[in-house]
Formats: sequence, C-alpha cells, structure tokens
Amino acid sequence: EMQRNPEPVWLNPVLDEALPPLADRAVQKGLLFRQRIEADLPPVMGNIEVFEMALKNLLENAIKFTPSGSVQIAAWQENGSVVVEIMDEGIGIPPEGIKNLFKRFYRAQSAVERGIAGTGLGLYMVKENLRNYNGQIAVQSTLGKGTTFTVRLPIVQL
Repeated sequence: EMQRNPEPVWLNPVLDEALPPLADRAVQKGLLFRQRIEADLPPVMGNIEVFEMALKNLLENAIKFTPSGSVQIAAWQENGSVVVEIMDEGIGIPPEGIKNLFKRFYRAQSAVERGIAGTGLGLYMVKENLRNYNGQIAVQSTLGKGTTFTVRLPIVQL
C-alpha cells in the first residue's frame, strides 16, 4: 500500500497525462474509447501517484475485460466531491463476485474461466489507497453487459 502525505491534487493534469496511452491501448484492441472530463476540476486531497495508479488500474481493467465495444471515463464535480466514472461494455462481474471484488487476491470466476491474467490485488489496492484519502469506490455490473466503477473524492478547500 502506498502511504503518502496528503496534498491538494488537481485531477485534470493527472488525466491529461494518463489517458492518451490507455486510449491508444483500447483503440489498438478495437475498442471505442470515450472521455468526458469536466474542465477545471477543483482540487482533491490526496497523492498524485496514488490517484494516477488507481485510475490507470481501473481503466486497464476496463480495457482488459472488454473484448469488444467501448470503454468510457467521465469526471465531474458534484455535491462537494469530484466523481470519476469508468464504464465498460465488457464481460461484467457475476452478482456473487461483487461482494468479494475488493478483497485481497479475489478474482471473479468469469475472469478465471476466460483465462484473463491478474493477481487479484489491483482493486484491493485501489480501494485501500482511496480510503486513505477519504475517497470511496463503488461498482455496478451486469454479467455479459459491462461494469461501471464510480470513484468519489472529497474536494479540498484551499
């Protein structure tokens, strides 16, 4: 786990740097990559490396678990938080897998059956690292239709 001193982080530059290589990877796989990022998002309290790692992990998973269709990232401010939503049209997560998804070393049966590589640590680390900065992550998924991860980070008043 990455424990860093919290500081104000502006997510627009983080996203500007992180998204192009991930968009390229999605397009090379034949996926449609869409982004709707609100300009001038307010700062959130945290650590730039931690947020970059978390967003990359979520997007890499979306690309990895989407054989065809689209991957989308959106970010906006709402009710004192910056919300980042990553949506895919991938294989989805079975209902019984949702409750275990953020546990250490957990891998959904649908991923194991399809031979998709992974350690089962990524989402655990994402959740723990976000929690260190009062962030939250939620997931909604429909098997065979896709998954949406929603990250909420409290806006910091400077």
